[in-house]
Amino acid sequence: MRELLTQLQEYLRMESELPFPEFQEYSEKVIKDLRENFETMSNEERFQARYICQIVGSNARVRSGKSLLSGKQFRDWKQLREINKKCQFWLKAIDYRLVHEGINKIEIDDMMKELISGLK
Repeated sequence: MRELLTQLQEYLRMESELPFPEFQEYSEKVIKDLRENFETMSNEERFQARYICQIVGSNARVRSGKSLLSGKQFRDWKQLREINKKCQFWLKAIDYRLVHEGINKIEIDDMMKELISGLK
């Protein structure tokens, strides 16, 4: 997860928007990693995955609105919506697991703030 987080940080520093094919490839890597490793992830990795899913899901949601408004292909719009849905699913799964591990919502929010401030 650390590698995906580092890659995301590089994307966030870019001046231009990440091309759709690269965005799609990155989001597929994230989802694949979650599917394969979710059960064995540490809480630190879960928080990293949570942050990544928030950013990718939000970006996909914004891009889907732009593509619909700009008349881009319906296929891209549909794929972006699907990426957002998958990210939302994983956010809920991560939160469920963290709560199951004994971390309440306020602590989750505080730990996310700490993670984000550590990335800057």
